[in-house]
Amino acid sequence: MSKRILLILIFSLVFLFVISTARSFSLRSTIWLWREGKMGKLSGFLPTNVCLDSINSTLYVDYMGRSIISVVNAKNGKILKTMKSDGASQGMAFAPSVNRVYVAEGNTGKVMVINAKSNDVIDKIYVGNQAKAVGFDPEMNTLYVTDPKDKSISIIDVSIDEVIDTIKLSDSPNALYISDGKIYVTTRCKVLVIDGKTNKILKTFHIYGNLEGITVIPKINKIYVILKEQNEIAVLDMNSGKEIKTIPIDDGSHSIVFDSKHNRIYITNYSYNSLSVINPITDKVTNNVKCSASPYDMAINGEVAYITNSYTNSITLVDIQKNKKIAEYNLGVCSMGMTSDKKYLYVCNTADNNVFVIDKKTNNLVNKIKVGFQPTDAKIDFALKKLFVANESSNTVSVVDLKTQKVVQTIKLPGDPLSEPFSMDVDQKNNVVYVVEGYLEDVVAIDASTGKLMWRAPVGKDPTDICFDKNTNQLYVTNERDNTVSVIDCKKQMTVKTIKVGEGPYGIILNELTNTVYVANYFGNSISVINTKNNEVIRTIKNVDYDPSVLAVDSQRNIIFVITNTDLDFLKDGKLQGAISVGNFPGYVYFDKFNKKIYVSNFGNGSISVIY
Repeated sequence: MSKRILLILIFSLVFLFVISTARSFSLRSTIWLWREGKMGKLSGFLPTNVCLDSINSTLYVDYMGRSIISVVNAKNGKILKTMKSDGASQGMAFAPSVNRVYVAEGNTGKVMVINAKSNDVIDKIYVGNQAKAVGFDPEMNTLYVTDPKDKSISIIDVSIDEVIDTIKLSDSPNALYISDGKIYVTTRCKVLVIDGKTNKILKTFHIYGNLEGITVIPKINKIYVILKEQNEIAVLDMNSGKEIKTIPIDDGSHSIVFDSKHNRIYITNYSYNSLSVINPITDKVTNNVKCSASPYDMAINGEVAYITNSYTNSITLVDIQKNKKIAEYNLGVCSMGMTSDKKYLYVCNTADNNVFVIDKKTNNLVNKIKVGFQPTDAKIDFALKKLFVANESSNTVSVVDLKTQKVVQTIKLPGDPLSEPFSMDVDQKNNVVYVVEGYLEDVVAIDASTGKLMWRAPVGKDPTDICFDKNTNQLYVTNERDNTVSVIDCKKQMTVKTIKVGEGPYGIILNELTNTVYVANYFGNSISVINTKNNEVIRTIKNVDYDPSVLAVDSQRNIIFVITNTDLDFLKDGKLQGAISVGNFPGYVYFDKFNKKIYVSNFGNGSISVIY
């Protein structure tokens, strides 16, 4: 055989392998973690706005970026119905005079009308280019809908469900509040006061800052506005608009509600997982009620506040007289980190504080292991036959005996108030578990045999993911807000280098075959490739889909799997080979070396996609 023919043959085999690799992966099965009829009808993921129907004792919940509305029994948390809308909801309001719920369908420019008794969609009302905030005025029996794109507010007569007037503005309206026949609207730097009878702007108050939520207390002539960028509440005189004072609040405050019965103001703080309570007489924060992860919006009914928790896919019930959490309703499964041994797949369920155990042969759910609050990642020490689970909101790591599938130890991590253990990796040879502490912005080393803390090393801002290289005894940690990767020398127990990568680095994975580390740059829509020998970026891959986040690797075949905004991409030799559609909101990918299968957890429909 000539040398030329041999080269052609080799090239052809390599080409066929690449092509077969690109075409060989497909979605083979779906493991459902949440089934209709057995555990309730599945809703969505990232619950945001909540609307209370006080007549029928039901809650209406929408989901960030998704065209889904859940109808929830406010008394027991049972999901009564799940409805699809034409666009992602941005606001809701209940009109008791007609027993209807109105949902602003975002960029469709429409408002969906729901019969609150039958929970059927009965109409669609066009209001403009974008339907956002919604408010109901019981005195005029009218609905107000803001349109930031058109810089306008549409007024709907709910007795006929038609637009009867439009208020043109000079700025884009944001939030609104209705009180005593007046409509209070926030723009970026203004509060507008509109007469509900004439629909004319009566007053304009100028405020420095990015205005978010608003509430008004006429009895004491005060307006309260969230200043998002300053992390403050501006207190204004209702008549003059003069700033009386500012109240410092936690980062991530979104919804503000006044409870006239108890004379209190409540503010959700999604960055600090709490509900702040303000006394409007003294304008001081009097209490902070612990909620689940990322509380976003709230509705009050008598003595109970219903709060949506985006990150744990749940609704927290708070006794507002005692300022105490009394119950929590799960809206579905929120699966995150995964790992496996030869027989079982272990999946973290942050919504219900447990780890699902799935038989890989049958794809059946065979057990649930109760762990700490909000488990996010799990890794196995195979020599010790132990599963380690990072519990982000309880400041702990659960240690599970794989033989008994029971928690045998709970490791308390340092941190005040939280360390936020988010992701982890294991040194299998030396039995060391490395845990990223997001709040403390460091990595902690734990002796896997004893559970004792060994050492800690600081990293960059907002660390998210980690991988361990056994050949160099180094750790690589992504720092999302720094746009960097920290390199930790485990012998020196310190960060020895900081590598600049793309924008918003999130997931990270080691490819042992090529001695390279792959970094998913979420905001940069790219993947950085780092050479582990000199810790330098040697390549930036830009031909991936939007929002790459989590990575997995098949080192034997040199294939990288990438979770993107809508699907699963796979790369070979730095080139995109194909993409696979999986479930709604894919959030985590794991390559199982035992059965050569890829597992993708889907936040949006409570499932695991099995690919091979």
